[in-house]
Amino acid sequence: MACVRLLLAAIFSLAAPTTQPAPSTQPDQVSELRDIDAAGIRKLLHDSHDLQLVTVWATWCGPCLAELPETAEVVLEFSGRGLKWTTISIDEPRNSGRVYEVLSAKKISANNYIFTGDKLHELATALDPSDTKWDGSPPHTLLIAPGGKIVYRHVGPIDHNELFAKIREHLKDR
Repeated sequence: MACVRLLLAAIFSLAAPTTQPAPSTQPDQVSELRDIDAAGIRKLLHDSHDLQLVTVWATWCGPCLAELPETAEVVLEFSGRGLKWTTISIDEPRNSGRVYEVLSAKKISANNYIFTGDKLHELATALDPSDTKWDGSPPHTLLIAPGGKIVYRHVGPIDHNELFAKIREHLKDR
C-alpha cells in the first residue's frame, strides 16, 4: 500500500498545477507557414509601411532555435507600435512540416515563411542586395525600415539588448 501511495505522489508531483498556470507572454497559437521565393521577399519588404524585423533561421541551427523565443519576447514589447516580425526558414520546402512543428512548439506568432528558392544566394540578394558578404546562412537578423531600407543587420546569434535598442530607436521616429 505504501508503494502505491509513493507512486501516486510521484505521478501527481509531475503534473502541472491546474489552479495556477505559468504566466506566458507568448501567444497560444502560431501563425501559418507560407512559401516565399526571392521575388516575394523583395515585394514583402519594399512594399511595407511598417518597421520589419526579419529572422532567417533553420530547424537544424542550434543558435536559431535558442533565439526564436527570446526574439519573440523582444517583439512582444513592441506589439501594436508598428513593428512586424517575419521569420524565414531556409529548411528544404519538403521539410515544412518540421518547420511548422518547431514554430508551434516555440509559439512563434509572426509572418512565418519557408524559402522556396533554389539557392541561398537568391535569398541573400532579395533581403539585402548591398551585402555581398552574407551567404544566406543562419541565423541572420535584419531590421528594415518602411520602403526597404536596412537599418540593422547581424549575422550569428543576436544580442537582444542591442536589438531592443535598435528597434526602440527606429520606432521613436514614427
